[in-house]
Amino acid sequence: MRYPFSESVAKKSRSNFYPAFFFLPAEKREAICAIYAFSRFVDDSVDEATNRENARKEIQLWRQRLKSCYNGRLFDSHPLLPEISEVIRQFEISQSIFEDLLIGVEMDLVKTRYKTFEELEKYCYHVAGTVGLLCNQIFGGSSENHRAYALSLGTAFQLTNILRDIGGDLDRGRLYLPLEEVASFSCRVEDLEKKIENKAFFELMKFQASRAWGYFDQAKKRLSPSERNRFVTAEVMRRFYEGILKKMEREKFPSLRRRVGLGPIQKGRILLSSWIHLRTK
Repeated sequence: MRYPFSESVAKKSRSNFYPAFFFLPAEKREAICAIYAFSRFVDDSVDEATNRENARKEIQLWRQRLKSCYNGRLFDSHPLLPEISEVIRQFEISQSIFEDLLIGVEMDLVKTRYKTFEELEKYCYHVAGTVGLLCNQIFGGSSENHRAYALSLGTAFQLTNILRDIGGDLDRGRLYLPLEEVASFSCRVEDLEKKIENKAFFELMKFQASRAWGYFDQAKKRLSPSERNRFVTAEVMRRFYEGILKKMEREKFPSLRRRVGLGPIQKGRILLSSWIHLRTK
């Protein structure tokens, strides 16, 4: 195992992503774990900070650590740095993608509301599209279609997360649904904060879900059937997130009260069918 620290972080996270990593050859699986670990650490730097100033300091620290991975002189002894440095070198990953991810994490410090979808879409790029682009480098994507696939899929994942996590985000003082759209459906922010489920809320959620489906569809159109095996890990993750979105729709969007997820059986079915598809191609 080349990157034991990154592997341990990914394994302990129990993320939807981790089981999908096993469809990759060992070298790429370990590299994806390093990308995941970096994303996890910088995200936690905001979520776990005791105040905004400490969070800013943590993000700046990660900027310095990242810069050191590119100049060959590691900033400190954090165990992730030698592993992510090797991934950067091996897969020739642009520093600007990591920098854009850090900008996204920083946005959560200064912005808790989004007026328009255009503003939210920019946020989705920074926190999720960037991760898609990083993974695209590992998968070997090189065309404009591959880049568009990664960006559309990242946005679809983030929009699904936003719909799933509304209740928890509101508890932390955050609302990612575009305020213009909330108002256009006659839905009141005060009602959302009080966890009131009414017709306006359900109509708003159906509209938001439809948009997420649109990004999933855009992503699927960017891959030819012959390319799906190369991107099998991303395709498994797509099916996981589509499953979560379908379940939210089926259960009438209970996200104000609880977080919807897939159970072990549902995940197992997706993994098994993906493995069978891979073996028969």
